[in-house]
Parts: sequence; structure tokens; C-alpha cells
Amino acid sequence: MKRIYLIGLFFLLMVSIFAKTAEDYISSAYAMEDEDIFKAIEIMEQASKDFPENVDVLSVYGLMVSKGSGQANLIKAGSMVYQAERIFDQALQIDINHKNTILWRGILRVNVPKFFNKLNKGIADLEKISKSPGLSNDDYLVTSYYLAFAYQKKGEDKKAIDYYKNIIRYGKDSQFYQDSLLQLQELTKTNAKELIPEDDYQSQADKFLEEGDYIQAYNSLTQATKQDTTNIDLYLKYLQVIRQVSENGYNENVYEDVAFMTDLAFNVAYALNRIVVLLPNSEDFRLLKAQVLSQLPFFVNSLEDAQEECLWIIENSKSDSNIELAKEIQRSILKRKTRKKLTDSFVASASQNEKQALVKDMQFDKSQAKRPETSHCQISLSLGFGDYIAPQTAIWVEDLQGNYIRSLYVSGFSANIKEKQVHLPRWAKKSEFENTIVRVTGASIDSGKHILYWDYKDSKGNLLTSGDYLIYAEVAHWPHANYSLQKVQVSLGDKSYLQVTKGDLVITELMVKY
Repeated sequence: MKRIYLIGLFFLLMVSIFAKTAEDYISSAYAMEDEDIFKAIEIMEQASKDFPENVDVLSVYGLMVSKGSGQANLIKAGSMVYQAERIFDQALQIDINHKNTILWRGILRVNVPKFFNKLNKGIADLEKISKSPGLSNDDYLVTSYYLAFAYQKKGEDKKAIDYYKNIIRYGKDSQFYQDSLLQLQELTKTNAKELIPEDDYQSQADKFLEEGDYIQAYNSLTQATKQDTTNIDLYLKYLQVIRQVSENGYNENVYEDVAFMTDLAFNVAYALNRIVVLLPNSEDFRLLKAQVLSQLPFFVNSLEDAQEECLWIIENSKSDSNIELAKEIQRSILKRKTRKKLTDSFVASASQNEKQALVKDMQFDKSQAKRPETSHCQISLSLGFGDYIAPQTAIWVEDLQGNYIRSLYVSGFSANIKEKQVHLPRWAKKSEFENTIVRVTGASIDSGKHILYWDYKDSKGNLLTSGDYLIYAEVAHWPHANYSLQKVQVSLGDKSYLQVTKGDLVITELMVKY
């Protein structure tokens, strides 16, 4: 009996050792596709059975089937086109915005004969990718080429010409350059030399920098990095300009053009990635990349790339200080991953008890304002739910008739965007962004306990000695849009006072005492 148990244990151990991961399947398929595309399809078919919910597996499976359709006979090719499309659709049911799936489905749809009636759907897929933030230069060129091809196929030559021109302008080293040049000559009946643009975006950027116009310099350098993808100095200048733009503080771009700020984050990652590709043995740049990518907004999805750079430094560096810094970055990455896991679990859970348990683990922060020397009222705010980023928060005083008295704390973004405010509607309506707001503006407070003080004065500096008032706290989270508005009454007088409001899972408690 013992012998049978040991054999079974050995068998299970061997299965676990030799079991293929999703990445193993994908790597094997890519290695096989040039030699035998149908063997690559078989590999990914098995992968889809082992990992039926893995969007990357399904996406690559669909890609291999679509490539295989180009090597099959006419009857088989037709069935494979529909099979590939079904696989892509299945992947998008798991992740509706999966970039590679949409791109590859779009390419498949515009490549099949027009009688399949998929051309417009393919164009829609590719147009969606072309407008996505943070698109890499390679994906931009691929998308532009197939959009040009699709519009030319559809007979909309003007749109085709525009996309071919994009490739001529930004893809001199790409595989699509020569073909695009030939297609442009055919469509425009123009000599090739006249088609090659002479835009000098680097000189334009230098001119804007001399004038101190960092926004225009950023726009010019964005174009320049698409034209020249191998210039280290150009990427370094690009990063410096992005830093200048980011450090400009709150301006119209923060609240009127979210896409602009989003692209800033993606373009930082793009520039750092390109520098490391060009200088793969540079510890300094790998460390810089790890530091920056570990702090970028959650939507850039850069934590894994930062982690890879940390591992490279730990394994290859001879500098103890660099290794220790890489380990420190790893610890910060782990904290952000833990935070994201808690947030995702909270959002996915339908159990109130489970949510309450998760809130206890979401105590990321605590703060206490400087205690005033004069008499004061202490306000304690406990925040529960923690999103990917700290929430927007306001704390203020009203009288019992709803008249605004004074703001005690406003998070920076909310205070600076003023009339564009939509996150904290009650505070925005009551305060009307009175001129003293700047004095109470602070960095965003996060989940945890926070203490601040009220010196019993209104916004004009008048001392309030008696009467009943309401302390309000308003909190709004993004991207998950959790919101809470809580209030607690305070009665000013000679006696000591304590009042507590038990709130919800966003504002768990609001307390006043003096």
C-alpha cells in the first residue's frame, strides 16, 4: 500500500514539474509558426483546453488560426476565418479591451475577400486601436498600414493616403515603409522624393523649449520619437520635457484633457522602454525605469515591467547600493500589487461581511494635523475602502440651516479644478470655491484614520463661540466610483463634547470632540 502511495506521489510530482504554463504554450507556438503553422495551431488548441479563461492564450490561438487560413485551400480557409473570429470573440468576452485581440481580429477582417462582408468591422477594430492611449510606435505603424490597406480596398483613397503618409513620416525603419511608398506613388501619381516629409520636429521642439513652451515642445518631441526610434539623446530630452510638463502643476490639461495626461504616463513608459532596448546593459537606466514604472498610474500596467528590471539588477549588478535599491522598489511593487488585489476583491465581492473584512486590511495611511495653540475642536475621519489611488476628499462646516461656514480640508485635485468639480458635488455647491480654499488644500488622504482641528472660526476669520453646527465629510473614489457623504453634529459651548457618526464602507466613522 505504501509503495502504491509513493508511486502516486511521484506521478503527481512529475506532472507538476512538467506541466506547461500558458506562456510555455505561447512561446512554443511562436517558435513553430514559420516552420509549420498547423502544428502551431495544434499547440494553441491544447493550450485553450488547459487555459480556457486565459485571454492571451485565446488571442494567440486566434492569431495562429487566422495565419493558417492563408495557407489552406479555399474551402478550408473559409471555415478557418470564421473559427479565428469566434476565438477572438471568445477572448474579448473575457477582456473587452484586449489590445492584441482587437488588432489581430481587425487585421483578419480586412484581409479576407470582400464577399465575407467583414471590411467595415475590421476597420472599426483598427480605428479603435489607433485611438487607444499609450499605443507603441510599432503598433501604431501596423494599425496605420492595415487601415490604409482597408480604406484602399474600400475605395476611400483619401483616407488610405492619409494613413500611408503616417507610415512614411514615422516608419522609415519599418517593414511597411517601402510598400507604403509604392502605394502612395500609385494613388497620388507623385514622385517618391516629393512624398518623403521634411518635417524637423526636433528643431521645432528646441525652439519651443527656448520659449519655455513645454506643452508644444512635448507635442513636437512625441512626433520626433516616432521618426527617429534610435536616438538616445532624443529620448532623454523627451523624458525631461515630460517631467517639466508634469511638474507644471494643475492646469487646464488636468481637467479638460484627460487623454493628454494619460498619454504622458504611457509615453514615459515608452521612452524608458526604448532607452533600455538601446542600452540593455545600462544599470542606471534599468534602475531609473524600475523606479518610474513602479510609480506610474495603475492604468499603464507597468508593475510587471518594473519587477523584471529589479530582477535583472539583482541578478547582474555588482553594486550593493543598486541591488538594495532594486529590492526596495520590489517591496513598493508588492505593496501596490497587494493594494490592487484588495481593491479587486472588494469590488468583486457580493458579501458585506467579506467587504468589511477587506476594509480592515485597507488601512494604508494615517495623518494628524498640527494641533492649534488656541482652543479647538478635534475631528477624526476614518476612511475604509481603498481604490487603486487615494480618493478626493473634503471636510467642511455648515450651520443647521445649510449655510456654508468654512472648509477644513480639501484634497489638491478637487481644490484646484474648482468649477469643473464633479467628484464632490455637495462641497462644490456649498463652498462655491471661496478664496480661502488654498489655505486648507492638502495632499490626498488615503484609507485609514485622519485627525484635523477646527479653531471655531468661519472662512472670514470670525470666532464662533456657541451654537449647533454640522461637520461634513465627502469622499469620491476613482476609477470604481465609490462615494460617501457623512455628517456629525457639534454643539459649541462651555462643556466638553463628543459625538460619533458610524458611516458606511467608504467613510466608516466621523467623530468630533472638544
